[in-house]
Amino acid sequence: MQRRAAGARGFSLIELMVVVTIMSVLTLGVLWGTGATQSLSPSARGADPSRQAMAFENSVAEAIDLAAFTRQPVGLRPRPQGWQVLRRNPEGVWLPAGSGVTELRDMQLLWQIGGRSHQPAPAPGPEDAPAIRLLPDGRSTAFSLRLVPQQGGPRPWLCIGDGQSRPACDPV
Repeated sequence: MQRRAAGARGFSLIELMVVVTIMSVLTLGVLWGTGATQSLSPSARGADPSRQAMAFENSVAEAIDLAAFTRQPVGLRPRPQGWQVLRRNPEGVWLPAGSGVTELRDMQLLWQIGGRSHQPAPAPGPEDAPAIRLLPDGRSTAFSLRLVPQQGGPRPWLCIGDGQSRPACDPV
């Protein structure tokens, strides 16, 4: 066993480099594990239709669950750059449910409802009924949503709700 000289203090350069390397690897592991590296990558700064499609599927699934739980229809209002989940109050007025409007950046949304192209109003009034209704028994208005990145890049995604089952999103 080697002993250090009486006047030697601190760590050697090698020891410091090993500690810094271990800390870097641990930090990177935490960032990857939490998904924080997505915001650091150049591809995450642009539109990612797969992530947006997953967010849409989750919103619709939550709306379907809300309809089943409350035994009341829930609405989905298409917006030019997103969508809004609505529920009826006791007076029959459609009000936002949850956090309000979901907006997507750098993404073109092409809505079809009931087999026809649908152009959402930029600012619908509170009395406007939602274009898509999700019923407590799991049925809904038939619709499709195509998520297209505005500046090329990743492939577009298509979300289809046939009216009988939960909507599904896939790349096209």
